[in-house]
Amino acid sequence: MTSFSNREVGNAWTSFILGELYESWPMKINLNHLDIGSRTKVAPVRDEEILFDDLISWLEAEGYIRTSPQDAPEGNVFGVALTSKGYEILGNIPDSLSKPLGVRLKEAALEAGKDGAMKAGKESIAALIGMTFGAAIKTLTV
Repeated sequence: MTSFSNREVGNAWTSFILGELYESWPMKINLNHLDIGSRTKVAPVRDEEILFDDLISWLEAEGYIRTSPQDAPEGNVFGVALTSKGYEILGNIPDSLSKPLGVRLKEAALEAGKDGAMKAGKESIAALIGMTFGAAIKTLTV
């Protein structure tokens, strides 16, 4: 597995997590850093569990996901679901996309760590993350 910066890992993992949640909605899912790192082939240089836990905390604090209050070991989270805000944003289809944003995010995350696709994957994920959070800001200001 190639090592990436925390920002690149955060973008790839956010894409994957939101895509997984979009596909599984309305069911809750359990997540852990090992599965996400393995499936995206994107991992930080160190502190993988801490980065995962901080990312989950951030997504929850920003209102995109909710998690179970059940304690989970470091690098794991139980009962994760999209909030209505998260679902609404991911279900939107911008004119430039042929698929819902949630589906595109997951696909980009899975491609990012593949050999030969790293640079394009990083740029793709960054653009999709920008669209996601840009859409969120628009829904809050309208």
